[in-house]
Amino acid sequence: MSDTRLVHLRLDKSLVEALDREAGDRSRSAIVTEALAEYLRKRRLVAVIRGAAGSLSPEEPAAWRSADATDAWVRERRKEWDQGTGA
Repeated sequence: MSDTRLVHLRLDKSLVEALDREAGDRSRSAIVTEALAEYLRKRRLVAVIRGAAGSLSPEEPAAWRSADATDAWVRERRKEWDQGTGA
């Protein structure tokens, strides 16, 4: 048996009706579990993006304006790293 917990939720009647119409052979629990997992994944992603805000210097995005420029930027960062001068 999987490691699950019984959780009681209060949902709008219209939401439950829509859930039942869309569920097909799937259980409410399976759909709600999937939806909640996706919601939490997106929230974590937003937190990571916000945490990284401002981590680039103003010059770095300009180096990514073309594929060739991006390749050159990556090669330079790798060279710095290999020389021990990169972060």
